[in-house]
Amino acid sequence: HKSYDAQISFLVPREDERTINHIAGHIKSYGQAKKRQVQHILDFIKNTTVCRHIQLMQYFGESAKTPCGKCDCCTTNAQVHIKVTSVKQAILDTLIEGEKSSQELNNLSFDTPEIISTLKLLLDQKRIIVTPSNTYKLI
Repeated sequence: HKSYDAQISFLVPREDERTINHIAGHIKSYGQAKKRQVQHILDFIKNTTVCRHIQLMQYFGESAKTPCGKCDCCTTNAQVHIKVTSVKQAILDTLIEGEKSSQELNNLSFDTPEIISTLKLLLDQKRIIVTPSNTYKLI
């Protein structure tokens, strides 16, 4: 049975407090370093927005500014960007024809949450407005 837990083998007898106190600081700092390493791994796993290459370079104290374009973060972000761009363009193309209600925009070939989030984005970007009759209109 293999164990991956940290072990300490005492090379001197540990019966007295003098021996334990001598290495207690080292044991404490070793434990803190292990906790930091585990936290770094958890942060790496949870962060799905920053390129894995950039995260690794930063961890080792180096700088990388260009995403690799190949890792899970890069490919997912690229797909999300393409999808948002597609939804945005479809909404703008539809609004060129004139004011549309949210029900009319829901007839586009995208999921309702995607349409709603894109409408919010377009409102924030001041590309569209909501009219008094509760329709969307290009600015």
